[in-house]
Amino acid sequence: MYRREKHEPIPLQIDDAAAQRNFYSRPSEDGQPTLDDLITDYETRLTSAVNEVRELNVGDPIEPLKIAEITAHLAIRSAHMRAMIKDGVFAMASALGRLASGQLDGGSIEFPAHRVPTKIQEMVSEELRERSLFEQTPVSEYAIGALLYFALRERTSDLLDETRGMLHILLGELSGNAGRLSHSAQTQAMREAMAPMARIEYLRQLSWTVVEAPQPGAILPDCTSINYDGKTWGPLFFAKQEETRAVALPLTPDKIALGVISPDEEFDLSDFNKHAADACHSFFLANMKVPELEGMLGNLGGRVRKGIFEITNEAVRSAVEPYLGVGDDAASEIQAGGRTWNRGDEAGRFSYSVQLKGFGDEDYAASVAGELGELVSDFSARLPVGALDGFTFATDYATAVHELDRGYGVSKQTQLIETDEQVGVGIPLTVLREGSAKTHIVMRATIAVGLLSEDEVERKDSRGIIASMLANVALDGLITNKFPDKMLSPILDRYEGTIYSYASGAFHAYFAASLTTWADSTVSFYEKLAYKEFRELLDWMPDAREAYHRDGDLDPFFDEFMDRIGSLLKAISRMTGAYKALDRELDRSTDVGQLLVSEELWDWMLLFAHDLARFDERLEEWRDFEEIYFVQRHLERLAAHFSIVLDRSNEQGVYVHVPILNYEALMRG
Repeated sequence: MYRREKHEPIPLQIDDAAAQRNFYSRPSEDGQPTLDDLITDYETRLTSAVNEVRELNVGDPIEPLKIAEITAHLAIRSAHMRAMIKDGVFAMASALGRLASGQLDGGSIEFPAHRVPTKIQEMVSEELRERSLFEQTPVSEYAIGALLYFALRERTSDLLDETRGMLHILLGELSGNAGRLSHSAQTQAMREAMAPMARIEYLRQLSWTVVEAPQPGAILPDCTSINYDGKTWGPLFFAKQEETRAVALPLTPDKIALGVISPDEEFDLSDFNKHAADACHSFFLANMKVPELEGMLGNLGGRVRKGIFEITNEAVRSAVEPYLGVGDDAASEIQAGGRTWNRGDEAGRFSYSVQLKGFGDEDYAASVAGELGELVSDFSARLPVGALDGFTFATDYATAVHELDRGYGVSKQTQLIETDEQVGVGIPLTVLREGSAKTHIVMRATIAVGLLSEDEVERKDSRGIIASMLANVALDGLITNKFPDKMLSPILDRYEGTIYSYASGAFHAYFAASLTTWADSTVSFYEKLAYKEFRELLDWMPDAREAYHRDGDLDPFFDEFMDRIGSLLKAISRMTGAYKALDRELDRSTDVGQLLVSEELWDWMLLFAHDLARFDERLEEWRDFEEIYFVQRHLERLAAHFSIVLDRSNEQGVYVHVPILNYEALMRG
């Protein structure tokens, strides 16, 4: 016997080879036949068939029904089957444990961020119908499903913590009882059939012949027979009928029973011993001690254990995936082409314009262009900015933005930030030039002045702002490369299109901040900006809501609310991107952190930061345009925090639920 983890073969009497006392059942205490008794009775009848087949000569055909029954019986009778079932129990416990920890196949179990998985939406809808809850609320299945799903994602870690302890106890019991479970499974199978009829039926369809065994003689693996699926040999236990090309069972050291699906196909069995050893779980038998067989002990059983692990892992993943997928009914409007970053459009290989409006002369413009050329060249070494159309610096910033020739009709006027406390200094705008989408950057004149300033801080600030704009250019170029014409095409789903118009800049803000933040002072600035946006929204909300309920004019209320909540989403995005740039953990002790905690939005913010980072990491693999809609789901979540539910209407637009409530009491919790 050549056994796993033994360096030397073990000599045994034939009667003791691979034998174990009371392997199937204990001795009977009431005189009733045990499983061992039943096996003995069955094999007494089968022995004559075994002897008949073993006495055949090389080249003789074998009666298919006889060899099929022998092969099928030995496959489930052996210790190999029980050992694999036992390993399967351990593998299942391990896979479930990794699933409970949010890990499987070495990676995280990711809930899709941009859509509610179809299976989960169906479960929610079914539950709501059974409870007759749709009769009690005008909110649609979509909106309720989206909010419940978001709550699940937001609380995933808490739910795992709550269930992990109980599950680990359960998995411990499962692992501890693996031996008993595998014994029970095997004995139950054999009580039902000493040789499964389904396996006998497909084995008898093969053409069986006695073939000569290779030198120094065939080994007998613990799985008894091996199966060829057209690629590799493995234990018959793993075989799929539709993939079987051949089955081999050693009859004696000199002879092998070979069954083939096609009699005209020849099989080379010179490496039979290697294939049989690879299919073993724990041991194989040989008729003599042969040095070359000892070399097969190194990884004996490794391949089978790996196969069990992969099969079990796939079974668990297959059970989970229906609850993560979006389903065929949620197909994207547009799938990406093969291109990603276009490295052909480097600095020096494309042109862009530089305009000064309301200040400076030609020499001044040339100096600004020179500084910009250096900055663009430096940035393009990191990411391509071939989508850059040009720069416009203007003393009248708002007029320059609104008068820019975009090359196509713009349905909504660009919103600019200009208050007593906060002033926007620049904006990247999509333009159409010669049939291609490009990005034109419009900025205040002060940024151009800062580029040429002798004050190092002012100069650095201006360069940082322009670098941030160039990051937007690079990202727009990526989107244009991946999804041609998408930058200028309307979103066909009117609901998604409306929400996207308010949320679309969030990832751009994160992306730019994560590339261009290099100082703690910038992080602090973004924190203060996020706090300011949030505080102003909280202060604005009660009076605005009361005014809406008084005059019933939804449009101005909705537009301002969405503008404010979109600005907050961008501010949070920019802040988390800055934290990422400096590799810092988000800090709940800051003013904005404390405000998020007090509003019970800290967990939401962590999930948002995770989704932003995850999308950023997978930009090269981005294939479905709608994946970027994850920012819209977060906008819906923020709106729901203020008791405003965004819903789909029958006209495929946005329906807004604004319930009447005591807002001050709500804010007090």
